[in-house]
Amino acid sequence: MRRSPLLLLVLAVVGCADADSSRETTTVVASTTAPAARDTVSNVVASAIDVLAAGDEAVALLGDGEVVSADADTFSYLIQLRLDDGSVVIAQLDSAFGLVTVEPDENGIRNEDELPQRIDLVTARDVALEAAGGGIAVGVEAEDYGYDIDVLLDDGSTLEVHLDDAHQVIRTEVNG
Repeated sequence: MRRSPLLLLVLAVVGCADADSSRETTTVVASTTAPAARDTVSNVVASAIDVLAAGDEAVALLGDGEVVSADADTFSYLIQLRLDDGSVVIAQLDSAFGLVTVEPDENGIRNEDELPQRIDLVTARDVALEAAGGGIAVGVEAEDYGYDIDVLLDDGSTLEVHLDDAHQVIRTEVNG
């Protein structure tokens, strides 16, 4: 039986707490919240709203800036922010939007003309989801030509949707 990394982590913690017991026990932990959307192929846990909400939370935690890209992975979110002083940082948030790290992103520094004048990741995400016919947005990024949105499809593959600055679909590519 294959278990997800999150389940293994929970069982490992329970096992450590019961290590002095002379008998083996099994503990079932029930969740009272609705599960997040899950891709069973790569165990990506995210939702279409969470990626952008994580970006909003990163801005709130840092006090200023604009989200340039937001990506979800198994247990965290990576948010690239252009701060008000022009510097670019990568903020890592845990799955509950707690700030884990903030590091300068010298490779992410872009000239003002390399990004849309007004970054609108929400509209870009919505257009990409419509072009994909549904799915979960697991990555959104402003690019020099417009936007690059990664949409996780029901079959486990990822559709990369490229939009221009006016949110028109330029092309799509299936990965995996």
